[in-house]
Amino acid sequence: MVPNQKKIKMNPLLEVNQVSKSFGTLIANNNISFSISQGEILAVLGENGAGKTTLMNIIFGHYLPDEGTIKLKGTKMRSGDTKAAIKSGIGMVHQHFTLAENLSVLENILIGRNPLWSWTLNSSTAEKKVIEISKQFGLKINPQERVSELSVGEKQRLEIIKTLYSNCNLVILD
Repeated sequence: MVPNQKKIKMNPLLEVNQVSKSFGTLIANNNISFSISQGEILAVLGENGAGKTTLMNIIFGHYLPDEGTIKLKGTKMRSGDTKAAIKSGIGMVHQHFTLAENLSVLENILIGRNPLWSWTLNSSTAEKKVIEISKQFGLKINPQERVSELSVGEKQRLEIIKTLYSNCNLVILD
């Protein structure tokens, strides 16, 4: 450290503290702790069946941990509540695609974002946002193209853009 230089302490964006999860006698996660700061990239590596997806599903609220806590921006997350995770700014791209093949890219991004009784949808504003996200992150995609016409790589890009469209602070790529 340079003399007279102040050390800047970064508050973690995400804190996972002593998280454990079992399925019967199978221990999927055992006392896992780590933290991630804003702008940091963390890779969780391991062989098939090591518990990586289970841990990501706990963070995203799909599973309840048997033990441990998860904090986002210093606030304890409500376990097992995907809606709370999304509302707090956590987005997750799952291993398997959840796309409607008969709809366009834009329609797939917007589906489920408005209440069913809402009759209005500003698709031109939404399309501009999709194009902006696409350019910002280098994920080229045509918002009007039918999903059934996309390659596997383009479908993966679409899943990532769907997640980024929600203005999340933390993106989990499973």
